Amino acid sequence: MRTGMGGGDCGFDFETGEQYLVFAERDGNESADLSTNHCSQTGPLQDSGPMLRVLRDEAPTPEDLLDQDTYYKRLRDPARWGSICGLVSSSNGTPMGNSWVYLERERHDGMRPQTRTELSKQDGTYCFEFLRPGTYFLSGGNNYPYAESRLTGSLSKNWRPLPISVEEGKTVTHMNLVLSESFWWWAHQHALSGIVIAISVTLALIIFWMVRRKTRLAS
Repeated sequence: MRTGMGGGDCGFDFETGEQYLVFAERDGNESADLSTNHCSQTGPLQDSGPMLRVLRDEAPTPEDLLDQDTYYKRLRDPARWGSICGLVSSSNGTPMGNSWVYLERERHDGMRPQTRTELSKQDGTYCFEFLRPGTYFLSGGNNYPYAESRLTGSLSKNWRPLPISVEEGKTVTHMNLVLSESFWWWAHQHALSGIVIAISVTLALIIFWMVRRKTRLAS
């Protein structure tokens, strides 16, 4: 069985050592691999009680008869999850609304971490909720396709990513992310001007050298 690595392929973020109830299907013909994704009913075994009882032909419990919203509110008990909240701003302190914030969870099983994304509100605030306990890393950017400048940034110290520790039932606040102009974006936007300047300087140096050489020969 296989799943994607996250992002556009909708892969399911399995955690090594955890147990899951997996709903999978074949891609195409009968000989194809089984695959699952986060849009399926696949989920942690501890949260799959009603579906397990149906599969085992067992009698339902009172919680199985709850409406869907009430049931999932119970699953999303704040005591089981953590949160990370903060503010996105530019280097001059201006709040950056509608900016993408990326959150990656540290893993120790050799698998690439999946990235969660949130769009900051108009006042620049953001909040990642229902996070598993663990260590996370934060980054962001505006990524506007027609922006005059591309702003990027990451939560770091001395050029190293700053880890954020998340615990059950607790919210980590004031994780403020400062975005500044990306050098590579600036270089891309000003590449033509840079080429023109470089050619002009080169031509000026060639002309200067030729004039000096002609003056020396004349003397």
